[in-house]
Amino acid sequence: MLSAAVGSYKVFVPGQAVIFGDMAKSLIETLSAAFVYGFKIASPFVIMMIILYSAMGVMSRLMPQLNILFVMMPFQVYAGMSLLMVCLSMMMMWFLRYFEQQIARFAM
Repeated sequence: MLSAAVGSYKVFVPGQAVIFGDMAKSLIETLSAAFVYGFKIASPFVIMMIILYSAMGVMSRLMPQLNILFVMMPFQVYAGMSLLMVCLSMMMMWFLRYFEQQIARFAM
């Protein structure tokens, strides 16, 4: 931890102006990469919800007397938890790979 604090003085030299152009570029690249990885992590759930809500829309048109939202709510929770169990290891590997890349950028 102390070596990281000492190393930060090599990156940001005291008494010199911080180059904001490079910081802004680095911040934009980091945030855009974080958005892409966040969307990759959430994509199975987005796809599942699009399919589920589309099926609910078709079912509500076929059976207007039945309250589909009330009937499908337990299935929605079950499907979300099942998908989380299946995809959690993949999501964690994506997150850890992204985290490792970002730490490596700043550790050099």
